[in-house]
Amino acid sequence: MENILYLKEKNLIDPFIIIPTSGSIELVFKENNIPYKISRFNSFIEGKNLLKFPILKRNIKATISFLSAFVFWFQFKFKSSSKIDFVYTNTLTTFYGVFLSFFFKCKHIMHIREIPKEQFDFEYEFGQKRTLDFISKHSTKIFCNSEYTLNYFLASINKNKIVFIPNPIYNEDSAASTVKNRQKDDVLSFVIAGRYEDAKNQFDAITATKILVEEGFTNFVLDLFGSGPLKEDYLDFIKKYNLAKYINVFDFKSNLRESLLKYDVGLVCSRYEAFGRITVEYISSGLAVIGNRTGNTPYLIEDGKTGLLYNYKEPADLAKKMKYFLTNQESILKMNKEARIFIRDTYSIENSSEEFIKNLKELI
Repeated sequence: MENILYLKEKNLIDPFIIIPTSGSIELVFKENNIPYKISRFNSFIEGKNLLKFPILKRNIKATISFLSAFVFWFQFKFKSSSKIDFVYTNTLTTFYGVFLSFFFKCKHIMHIREIPKEQFDFEYEFGQKRTLDFISKHSTKIFCNSEYTLNYFLASINKNKIVFIPNPIYNEDSAASTVKNRQKDDVLSFVIAGRYEDAKNQFDAITATKILVEEGFTNFVLDLFGSGPLKEDYLDFIKKYNLAKYINVFDFKSNLRESLLKYDVGLVCSRYEAFGRITVEYISSGLAVIGNRTGNTPYLIEDGKTGLLYNYKEPADLAKKMKYFLTNQESILKMNKEARIFIRDTYSIENSSEEFIKNLKELI
């Protein structure tokens, strides 16, 4: 969405946006005078919901999306004189954009932002190979939001069509004022934000905290922000091992960025991050980052220079990296400074939008 707003402000694109349901995003469209329409379309990666009569159900879902695309095209054709040059689909999870491009007889661009199986344990309803073959065949260009996502899909998608477009999420103005001046004896504050579920793997951080306390480290605190099915499990573990002095479990906060400003080190323990937006949020909020060696995180963090990496599902290794910051607190600001330089040069709105529009122009 950031690219769309930035390029519209520069008068480089004239967008019309379609969303499947009503929501708060409509306020953004209205505030920025962006025309939009709600038009129902379905996802093709919720395979676990189709255990009974899967072939019939998945084809009904696809047909609904196809007919919805036809209705939108028909209405647009008679109500607007605008010419559609591209259909841009901002997710891997639907064929709707492909159907629209068919009716409008224009080029289709798919933007992949997720890896369904690894991240969310979702299945492709039409099978992964069949789905990716269809997308590759019917898309003129395929954008990926991270280097990891690009490399993951290279074997399945035409390499001449696929390209890395960095997520535009670093804001130099808001990041500039977040540098902290630490005192040597300050209580070190760690934070981990994300839904309380297996995929986000907060148990690595909770168990690492237990290890540190058993080793005699007491001058730190770990705060969790989120919501989800594992919250009570976390609380039970904390109670069982008397960790309430060191670990706080909070509900999700809509203004998380404000909360992050008071912390020192952010943790990324997720099973896979197709991009890792929270990593960049940590960095731009002035935190050093410890992430695991899965997904896109190693592409965002250079171990020992812009942050630290640990081995996934090895809380003892995470405890070792947390201990490093506990005993080398001066490195927090140093690593954050290095990380900001990398993030600024790669993930600024200017750089991302430049790549975005450059690839669009190549298709004209």
